Amino acid sequence: IAICDWTAETSKDIELELKHIRCVGKVEQYTDLEIFRAALTAGKVYDVIFMEIDWKHGKTGVEFWEKVQPQSPHTKVIYMGSDVHPYIEEIFEKTVGLRGILIKPLKTETLRKCLERIRTEKEKESGKLMIRCNRRCILIPICEIIYLESQLHKANIVLKDRAFQCNERLSDLEKHVDGRFVK
Repeated sequence: IAICDWTAETSKDIELELKHIRCVGKVEQYTDLEIFRAALTAGKVYDVIFMEIDWKHGKTGVEFWEKVQPQSPHTKVIYMGSDVHPYIEEIFEKTVGLRGILIKPLKTETLRKCLERIRTEKEKESGKLMIRCNRRCILIPICEIIYLESQLHKANIVLKDRAFQCNERLSDLEKHVDGRFVK
């Protein structure tokens, strides 16, 4: 996840909120759009970008993302700002990959819902289940899963040749697998 906000304090606050959400891996902060552009040009890839809308001095995150989005076609963008109303038309006119518009200060529950929606989309696109195991995010092809079970408040994902254990609820994992599985 990339957080693009012109204030380091706000970026840090958002990162702290994100750490409360399961399956959030690496988070990087950018307070300068040109440094962020250079990172994308150098090949950095992000699943999700939280983009400040109003960058002051006439710049908007919407204009910036419109220019660099072709470099990151699979990245989802969530715009954020204290006052998003002046930018609504611009956002819906120009944005590809839009997955949310949030009003600051951001709330953990709202962030969680946005990221969960993106996670579900990505899993369906790829046919993989994403879990957090030993502080790492792992993608498991759904077609390789034999069964899921709950054991001592942990979920076990059992494949033919290996198994994974994570702290996710079985009921949460059920939402991300297809109709091949029955309870």
